Amino acid sequence: DVAGTTVNTLVAGTTVQVYGASLLLNFLTGVLDSRFTYTRSGNATYINSSGLLAIAPANTPRFGYDPVTLAAKGLMVDPPSTNVLLQSNDFTTSWSVTNATVTANSTTSPDGAINADMVTATGGTCEVYQSNAIGANNIVASIFAKKDTSDIVYLEIKDTSDYVAYFNLNTGAILSTDAGLSKSYMEDYGNGWYRLTVVRNCAGATNYHIFGVCDASGSKSATAGKTAYFYGAQFEWVNTGSNPGIPTAYIPTTTASASRGFEALSMSGVNFSTWFSQLMGTWVTQFRFEYAECGAGPGWIIGTGSQRPAEIANYNAGRVSWNNAAGFNGFTVVSAGAWHKAALGFANGNIAFSVDGATPSTATDAVTATPNTLYVGSQNGSNGPFSGFIASIAFYPYRLPNSTLQALST
Repeated sequence: DVAGTTVNTLVAGTTVQVYGASLLLNFLTGVLDSRFTYTRSGNATYINSSGLLAIAPANTPRFGYDPVTLAAKGLMVDPPSTNVLLQSNDFTTSWSVTNATVTANSTTSPDGAINADMVTATGGTCEVYQSNAIGANNIVASIFAKKDTSDIVYLEIKDTSDYVAYFNLNTGAILSTDAGLSKSYMEDYGNGWYRLTVVRNCAGATNYHIFGVCDASGSKSATAGKTAYFYGAQFEWVNTGSNPGIPTAYIPTTTASASRGFEALSMSGVNFSTWFSQLMGTWVTQFRFEYAECGAGPGWIIGTGSQRPAEIANYNAGRVSWNNAAGFNGFTVVSAGAWHKAALGFANGNIAFSVDGATPSTATDAVTATPNTLYVGSQNGSNGPFSGFIASIAFYPYRLPNSTLQALST
């Protein structure tokens, strides 16, 4: 019975049709439903509605925005991580330089304050660097950069050798990436700022985060007097199943490393039981992730803990899938950096899953679990963290027809 249909516009140019939903969560409003419990240790950064990098205190959820268009992106979820660098935004202390000088607080940074440093080449190989005894691990290095007189800059991870990626801050292009790096990224943060990232599975006991200005791709050499601005360096140690080898939100540090804890968002008790149906139901969600990689472990968009009749997760290699006690199913590859919708209908022996309006995949799995908690952005509040943004979640207390699943995910 689909009488009384209403339409709620969420992301510009898209709609979610609601047929008697018993739960409708719209995270694009920037307000968390009071029935949720949210916890996270440590501060966490995000882009606010003004397009500036801001800090959310511990136990405060983040609602992100596009730094260029200012469009709302919904609930932001990151895997837990630690920035092991010291003085992550003061390159005049705890950092070493070769053929360069650093001038503190030279221009406005992504957080809106005049606290970004200028690096000036003095001729030859230009380096600003800091070492850390992280050991043989998968490492993610990142930094914000903005052009001044130099269009081209580089970012490097060094362990047993030098592994460098070169970036053009004028065109926003990655010029080249050494084969020893598994990934490189360049993200536009507005006002000429880009966040640069490189990833490497390091073999050495001591690893170096190195950056600087240069004349051309393929060489770290820079003509004396060339300058660029830098802000917010980060060195993350990747744990399989936690941080999946992608950059997470910047974690500022001073005299010691700093961490952002696991984000646990849950709804339980009567706040859950009044709208959830144990025997059958339909989940619909709109989400996006900025990076296709998901390491060895999945990240749950909708989780129900150890009792799993049917959930939705972002699996590895940019795939979204549904999950129950028997495992993951219905793998669908989706693109990073774009909005997607998924609809999952379940009843005993009758499960169907549609992503972005595709013909639903089906299964005949039994539905016998009896969950008592909804987890958003994780499997159970302590495992399987999602990485990205969730715009909306809806639940219908009945198994909608496959054609409706297809329409709702379009």
